[in-house]
Amino acid sequence: MNIHFFGNLAAILLITEAICVFLVLLIVLIYAIRGMRWLRVNVPRPLKIAQEKTAQAAAMSKRVADTVAAPVIGSAAVSAGVRRAVHESVSTLKRRKQ
Repeated sequence: MNIHFFGNLAAILLITEAICVFLVLLIVLIYAIRGMRWLRVNVPRPLKIAQEKTAQAAAMSKRVADTVAAPVIGSAAVSAGVRRAVHESVSTLKRRKQ
């Protein structure tokens, strides 16, 4: 028994392990693909319903947010307009005094 025998034995062992791991991963991949096909066939209707409900909820939340934010935005715009008018009138008065 020399070193070449154990080297060859180790190589055979590694090749065998690699083939076993490859086969296990191949089997997992095959069943994953079959599962995805099954999901595509059997689940579209519930997913479509969930997608419609989510879109309705998003639209409703946007309407509510717009309704709540509109008065705040309007009052901020009015107050900014008032501040601008006051600033312009003060600057006009300062120019007239000079």
